[in-house]
Amino acid sequence: EHDPACEYLDRQYMLGGSLLVAPVFSPDGAVSFYLPEGTWINFFTGEQVQGGVWRQEQHGYLSLPLYVRPAGLIALGSVDGRPDYDFASDVELHLFALQDGAQAVATVYSPTGEEELHVVCTREGNRIALEETGAGKPWALVLRGVPSVTAVRGAGHEPGAGGVKILPSAGVHHVEIDAQY
Repeated sequence: EHDPACEYLDRQYMLGGSLLVAPVFSPDGAVSFYLPEGTWINFFTGEQVQGGVWRQEQHGYLSLPLYVRPAGLIALGSVDGRPDYDFASDVELHLFALQDGAQAVATVYSPTGEEELHVVCTREGNRIALEETGAGKPWALVLRGVPSVTAVRGAGHEPGAGGVKILPSAGVHHVEIDAQY
């Protein structure tokens, strides 16, 4: 417990391969955590910061440090009041900072562990190609930090709070998006 090299181990954790969480343990909301090397995106604000440093942040009762790696494709469910529901129905996939030539993948499972939705996003230049396999339940993709799109094939789109929301058409498994970065 007195080894400074291990001091951060109970201050933060990775939730999957893309999310870094640093819980707030102090009554005044002060948080100190280590952000690993590379670029990270604040999940709530969209601010991009460089890692390889210790960060100190102040948080309120209902917030915490939550950072996403670039090319993170994070599934957010549609029900807040309970954990046991059909997560794949109306799920939103939030795509963060997909770089040119990169790929992001997300899989959503049923409450019984069956794969219900599998999405692969690939970026080439300003075009994002999306391939989907699944049970045909409604879902959406939110392009976080993308201010606008010039064309979408195979889906509708609308502006959203965090970025452009892509709404795939029923029965369509391939969508192409021309985004402005």
